[in-house]
Amino acid sequence: MCFECYAIYCAILCTILTGVLAFNMRDDSIDWVARKVVNISFIVFGPLLFTLSLIGFYNVKGLSKVCGLHGI
Repeated sequence: MCFECYAIYCAILCTILTGVLAFNMRDDSIDWVARKVVNISFIVFGPLLFTLSLIGFYNVKGLSKVCGLHGI
């Protein structure tokens, strides 16, 4: 679920950045939008992905029983 939301968020960001380039805006505007996109991404998904990674490390025994070297 989290990765689906992340994929949708990335698609929206790509659309925004492509739109800024498609409308032939000034370099300052492109730079401003890119900075906002990167900052929002770090603020939103940094703590979220870190928390999910910690949960994965917490459940590593359960994951190792289900997932082996050759798949499930």
